[in-house]
Amino acid sequence: MELKATVTGPHTVQMYRMGTEGCGLVMEASDLRKEKTGLHASLSLYRREPNGTNVFLEGTQGNIERIEVRRTVLKAAKEASGENAAKAFGPSDEENFVKRDLSLFCMKVAWDTLMQVDPATMVLGDGTIPLTFQAGPFVLKDAGAIAFGDPDSCKTWLELIRAVCIDAGLNHYWNVEQANALYINLERNNDSIARRLGWVNLALGLPENRPLAVLNARGRGLLAIRPHIEAIVKERNIGYAALDSISRADTGDANQAEPVNAIMNLLTALVPTWVAIGHSGHSDKNRIMGNTAFLAAADVHMKVSSERQNVPTGGTEVGVKINHTKANDIEFAQPQFLTLGFRTNNAGLKSIEVSRAEDWPKLSADTGDQGKGKFGGPTNTEVIMEFLKNGAAQIDEIEAATGIDPSIIRARLSDGQWSKFMVLNPKEKVHLWGLKQK
Repeated sequence: MELKATVTGPHTVQMYRMGTEGCGLVMEASDLRKEKTGLHASLSLYRREPNGTNVFLEGTQGNIERIEVRRTVLKAAKEASGENAAKAFGPSDEENFVKRDLSLFCMKVAWDTLMQVDPATMVLGDGTIPLTFQAGPFVLKDAGAIAFGDPDSCKTWLELIRAVCIDAGLNHYWNVEQANALYINLERNNDSIARRLGWVNLALGLPENRPLAVLNARGRGLLAIRPHIEAIVKERNIGYAALDSISRADTGDANQAEPVNAIMNLLTALVPTWVAIGHSGHSDKNRIMGNTAFLAAADVHMKVSSERQNVPTGGTEVGVKINHTKANDIEFAQPQFLTLGFRTNNAGLKSIEVSRAEDWPKLSADTGDQGKGKFGGPTNTEVIMEFLKNGAAQIDEIEAATGIDPSIIRARLSDGQWSKFMVLNPKEKVHLWGLKQK
């Protein structure tokens, strides 16, 4: 009997087995993943009707390589079928073949099918293909990004504002390419997000009740809500998603590579462009807290920092600074400054304004930013070049003189063939950097 398995969604495989009366049995493994104990998935059995409709019979979750798991779900599915059992499972004399096919599907076919990739093709290099931003110059389209910062640095506010701007196609603060946006809320209660969304809408000049696709799942892990994410991405043609936050994803110890990769792989499989919110490291505030796999898993990293001040006329203003600490394929953007205005008596956000570095001197002084506007001012590369005109220097000396984050300095110094800098003492342990000779 011919058995056909197909990938029907992210980490989801189905296989069909012919039954009787034009019906058959559909075996489905979703959220398919390798774990230390074996191959895990949500295993479901359906009866396929002659009109193509799938009728759910039974399902379970766990290690589908274990025979007890398969036997239990198969027995329960037959009992649920009642007098229609033969339609899905075939004549009674095929019982052992059904068991064999389910075992084959769970132990080999499902994973092998999922892992199939298109054969290698000859790709013509084309350096003229333009880069496209979802929210330029910070968020690259069809890529993943991480926005990290200390607690209470307005990360949620920033990413909710960005999500609404992308969803509405607003270019108030970034060069936006419109896409249907989804906000995945694992942090806050439903009312909190609804209030914030209303305030953000009004501050952006939109109707207070303008809707945004929000998946509220406080207290639930990312893997647990994967089917819901898949459904809403498909239903609403979602092109951009924000995850709030990584620390609530509940995939395991974030100091280990495997749980980190699970978060990043899941987001990449589900939606083309995404931003995930994380916390700053305890010892290094210029990187995300957790395993170094975070650094490799996303193309763009953005550090978010804030400064708060009371307004004499009432209320509070919060300066928010965003700067790249990693940027694959794109140049590090000049740090951006926004001012968020909040009303008194917990009455919420009232304004979002583009600011300048000099408006928030403490924030600017942290890294010696030279920006003079939304995107203006000399680039970090230009600042470092100007300093090195006075002679060679070590990275810590460049940091002391320019105030630029060390991670940014290292990235600019090591820009491959495009770098304007060179190591003058390559055999020494501590490198001296200078300008390349023309």
